[in-house]
Amino acid sequence: MNNRGFTLLELMVVVGIIAIIASLAYPSYQDYIGTTYQTQAVSDMKRCALELERQYSNNFTYSGGQCTPLWSPSDGLQSNAQFNLTITATPDSYVITATPSSGNCPIFSLQADGSESTTKCP
Repeated sequence: MNNRGFTLLELMVVVGIIAIIASLAYPSYQDYIGTTYQTQAVSDMKRCALELERQYSNNFTYSGGQCTPLWSPSDGLQSNAQFNLTITATPDSYVITATPSSGNCPIFSLQADGSESTTKCP
């Protein structure tokens, strides 16, 4: 009798191989997602800086400049924000800070002179 199909052992070997591949790929995927969130936060900070510069060119002060909506990145809902952006503006200067919503590092900041800084985790 010639039976066609896979044995239970063959199926278990395939499931094991898939599990090993998934366990190796998942951490890389998580790193990629984290990097994407950080890149989006820096992009949002630069967008806010442009809006503050527009405020300065119109009113000769950074004070009162706003950047809305202040979240980064999400699917359109502020509750899904990965970074919170805060603007500290004086008449002659500003600092935009992107702090992770989860409280983890890194923290990014952008000053009015264009200098950027990153606070790494200890």
